[in-house]
Formats: sequence, structure tokens, C-alpha cells
Amino acid sequence: MHASQFNIVLPGPTDRTFVYNSFTDHCCELDAELADLYRPGAPFDGAPLPAEHESFFEADGHDEVGEYEGMLEQTLADDSELQFTIATTLACNFACSYCYQHSMQHRPSMTRATASEVAAWMLTRIACHQPERVVCKFIGGEPLLNSEAMFHILTALAQPLREADIELTLSMTTNGWFLEPALISRLQAFAPLTVVVTLDGVGDAHNRTRPLRNGQPTFARIMKNLVRLRGICRPIINGLYLDDPQPLFKLVDYLADHALQDHIAAIRLGPATPGLAHPDWANDFAAANCVQKTCEIIALHRHILEAGFCVADQIACGPCQALRKHSYALDPIGDLYLCAETYGRPEFRLGSIASASQLREKDRPPLRAGCRRCEYLPLCGGGCPSEHTMRLHRSAPPPCNKPYLETVGLYLIRERHLGQDVPNPFTEGVLHGNPQEAAS
Repeated sequence: MHASQFNIVLPGPTDRTFVYNSFTDHCCELDAELADLYRPGAPFDGAPLPAEHESFFEADGHDEVGEYEGMLEQTLADDSELQFTIATTLACNFACSYCYQHSMQHRPSMTRATASEVAAWMLTRIACHQPERVVCKFIGGEPLLNSEAMFHILTALAQPLREADIELTLSMTTNGWFLEPALISRLQAFAPLTVVVTLDGVGDAHNRTRPLRNGQPTFARIMKNLVRLRGICRPIINGLYLDDPQPLFKLVDYLADHALQDHIAAIRLGPATPGLAHPDWANDFAAANCVQKTCEIIALHRHILEAGFCVADQIACGPCQALRKHSYALDPIGDLYLCAETYGRPEFRLGSIASASQLREKDRPPLRAGCRRCEYLPLCGGGCPSEHTMRLHRSAPPPCNKPYLETVGLYLIRERHLGQDVPNPFTEGVLHGNPQEAAS
């Protein structure tokens, strides 16, 4: 026997060691003197193991990567849940400074006829697979600029899903300008709804990055709308920053001062990324993965919890949802893409609902040799497939999430398994790996 290649060994509290297996999501604490026995590939003499530790070891000759790839293929082919990400429009009334859709020359809105075609196509997919769940995610642009298309699609889906006893869940990402109780209640009549609203700070700090297209401020109206949703909907608050995260710390304090802990489902804060469709996209596309942002991300995470709020999406584990065979991203004219962030880029277009029989298959990038040896492989799945394709087009180095997983990812894993008060890997000396080496 030998220790699993997916074991990650970290210092634990006092003289203890923390071991986490990224494939099984199991963890354990043990005496620090035993740590070397659990390091990836370490031989094991077969001494009796506690039952809860057996998942950290594998029989000699067992192909762990092959087992992972088999599980991955099963996951990607699973049709028990169909996911539809639908842009009812790519138009927006905001002029956000970091928006990755700025470069789009054409910003169409979905017509009623196209909405009917989208709904019919969705029902065909649903009838073919008979899933347990259907997830509809409405995005933009600003989806509430074309709420008519959204309601038209949901009206067409509602009765067939009820008759087939298929669960429906909804989400909507909005800038918050058009939020109103009657509209939210109307959506909730179809299915449980998650609303995501972005705030980049308080007052002028938010207004600088998220003004209206005519330059007018937006913060006061969004907050008024959120307050009006009390007792109707508990939104997720999303917040982004470019260089300085301080406005987001102040945002959390502002929300806490207004006693909104029971009225906000969760908060998600982090650095803005330029997006694949943005002309400034560069080799360091995944800014959230840059090790330099680690302290800021962790500090924001802690501040949210200390203020009495929940944190959304503590750690995203692979594989990328875009690679799921039954996950679909539709734009306003009925074209399908690998994921919503690739709208408008022909190299990521898979086809159209008008010619569904000619849809291009989703291609999963082959695992590179470094990925196959990496203890973090089950957490990242080999990286973002869209970013991988874009880098190939620009002759850029392949993407790697390891710097992020060695810092922020492990901090969040330790927090989940050991409790809230765990060390910051940069400021308190427990970093797994060297940030300078990781960044290079």
C-alpha cells in the first residue's frame, strides 16, 4: 500500500497534522510525527489503520487518476439535472468599469418568437432525459430589461414540469435597478428563486464602478429595492473590486449596521476578472487565482463571517459545470455556447437551437502531465476549459489553479473542517508552498 497521491498534508493545531484527501473530501488530524506516512506516494507497511483513515491509502498498482477520470466522465454525463443558463438580453442600463461585455458590437434582446423556440427546445431536452431537476439561471446584460422573455419561457415550462413531477429551481443575476417585490413574487410563483445582486461598496465607492450609462449613481436605489424585498426574498450579495478591497469591507459593515443579517442569504466578495470576451484579457486572466490576492480574499471572507453573515461558494470544486453534457448556455438569439462568459465568441459557439442536430460536442481539454501528478486535480478538474481554449488561441501558457488552491483553497478547506478560527496562510506562517514560486 501507499499514501494516496491526492493527500494534502498541512500543519494542524499545536503539535497535530491535518490531512485532507481532495478526491474523497475526507480529512483527519493526527500526531505530527506521523505526517510523513500520509504524504503522497509514501509506502505503507500495512500496519492496522483506523477505519476512518483507510481512504488516505491505496493498493499498489491502483490507478487513482484513472479512477478520477472515470468518475469525472460519469459526472459530466449525468442527466439527473439539466441546467439552462439563459441570457434574455445582452443589453444593460449600467456601465460597469470592469464589464467583460464592453467589447460586444451587438447586444441583442430575445424576441417573443425566440423565447417560444427556446422553451420548445428546452422541453424537448427535458422529455428526452426525464431529469429529476431542471435549473434555470437568468442572466444578461441585465435580464430584467427583458423580463417578458423570462416569464414567457417559464410559463411554457411550468405545466409540463408539474405533470412530469420534475423539480424546477430558478436563479437570476441582476444589477438590482429594476428589483421590485411584485416582480420577485411573480417569479417565485413558478419555483424557488435565488437572486444575486452586485454591490461594490457604499455610496460613491459603488457608484464609481457601477454607474448608469448616463453616469448617474445607482447605490441608493439598489439599497431601497433590497430593503423592500424584506420578507419576500433573501438575496445573495456579490461584490467586486479592481485594486482596493477596502470598499467591500465598508460594505459589509454598512449591511451589518442596518441589521440585514437575517435578510441576506449570503455574501460573495472578491477581485474582478476581465472575462474572456474583454479586449484586455491577458495571460493572467484569472485574477482571482493570483496568489497576490490571497490575503485580501481571506480577510474579506473572515470579515463577512465576523459580521454575522454567511459566505457564498466557500470553495468551488471541479469539474467545471460548463463541461457537463447537459448544461446549456443560451444567448438571446438562441445560439448555444460553452458557458455564459463566452457569449459572442465564435470559437466557443456550439451551435443553435434551430439546428440542434448539428450541435458541436463539448471538448474537455486533455489532462496535462503536470495535472495528472497534482494532488489538487479533483478540486480543479484540470482548469477552466474556456480559458484553456483561449490561451491556445493566443499561444499563452496553459492555465493552472494550483497557486490559488495552495492558499485560498486550503484555507477554506481547513476552515470547513477545523472551524472558523484558522490561521491566514500568508500572515501567520502556515502557507503550503512558496507564494513566490507559485506565482512564477
